[in-house]
Amino acid sequence: MKDLITYLKHFYSIKRKDVSPLALASWREYIKGRPRIYDMDVCLAYQRGFVSAYRHTHAKAMLDSK
Repeated sequence: MKDLITYLKHFYSIKRKDVSPLALASWREYIKGRPRIYDMDVCLAYQRGFVSAYRHTHAKAMLDSK
């Protein structure tokens, strides 16, 4: 249980506004050379997934470093 609380603490230590520029840059790189996507839901879902994966990776790294 203590690991879960520590994981969540590290997961939420990274603010969404700090990772959003990275998510947008990743999205732009992802759509390069593909047909233009006009659906903003796809764009936002990609960015939400990026932020979540970034936070998860950070939290796991912090747990593994202990």
